[in-house]
Amino acid sequence: MQDNILKQLMQVVDQKFALNTKQCENGKLPELRKWTESESYLDAMHDEIEEVRDELKTDNKVYLEDELWDILWAYLNLLYCLEQEWKADTIKVLERALKKYKQRADWLDQWISWDEIKVWQKQELKKEHNKTYNT
Repeated sequence: MQDNILKQLMQVVDQKFALNTKQCENGKLPELRKWTESESYLDAMHDEIEEVRDELKTDNKVYLEDELWDILWAYLNLLYCLEQEWKADTIKVLERALKKYKQRADWLDQWISWDEIKVWQKQELKKEHNKTYNT
């Protein structure tokens, strides 16, 4: 079941986005329109991070986990909106994250410094950018 959690979460994100869009198009609940735009989720993530900071002070695992979920929810919605806006590809973002941090973990295991790893990865990213945009 754990293997499907991300897929299930993204299905709920898709359902929510479709409902927000449908309700906005019907003239109902126009305040939901902001929840179809990536900028709203960036703001929400900022707010949720502050709420996590607050919950860390209370030493209450239940509320902390709830606030951590809110950050994840805002992030998944951000990814979804960016994809709808043709600014990012969710699968590529997840693949990049896996590649990036797998490399870092593997290299740290070989006692290569974090700074060296980051320099190399930035060089590789620049090469990909230049190839993609013919610069």
